Amino acid sequence: MALVLNTKPKIAPKATSNAGNRAVSAASEYRDIALKLETLKTELTLARVELLDVVVGERDKKMKTGENGSSIKIPTLDGNKVQVIFQERFRGLDVANVPALQGAFGSEYSLLCESKTAVKLAKGATLLSIEKALGKQAFAKVLALLDVTETVVPRKGAFDNIARLYAEGEDEKAADLTMFVDATVSSPQVRAK
Repeated sequence: MALVLNTKPKIAPKATSNAGNRAVSAASEYRDIALKLETLKTELTLARVELLDVVVGERDKKMKTGENGSSIKIPTLDGNKVQVIFQERFRGLDVANVPALQGAFGSEYSLLCESKTAVKLAKGATLLSIEKALGKQAFAKVLALLDVTETVVPRKGAFDNIARLYAEGEDEKAADLTMFVDATVSSPQVRAK
């Protein structure tokens, strides 16, 4: 039996004798808009890079005065604002960096950094294969199925901690934490208001 679906056409065809001309006109308009959009996307990307280049310096100045630098608002020429938000979402650095971070932060290491461990199934492993491994063999088989990744990330409140360290005269630690944050932070959001 043939499949029959009860659907409506997404675009209702218009009855006209100039269908070919309309298609050419519509295709031309679509192409023009698509090219303008690509140009605008490129311009927006370049403007964002330039904005972030300036804003990171402003963020650092703000934190050096003891202020939180996680959000920066910049006025525009027309009286509106653009806001750049440095969210506390961090990618982890390999745990091989822990000794350097411990050296840089000393006794404050555990206040500023935390270790993360991610465990995911190795390629080709399934829940069934883990169940079989647990039933038949000990933990060694389970470990063979797991891919363990250990990383280190800044703790929540990193921007407050940078500002605090500067306020306490710990400029070197603050600069080191800023470098650590910059190496791990997700791309900032830019919002035009």
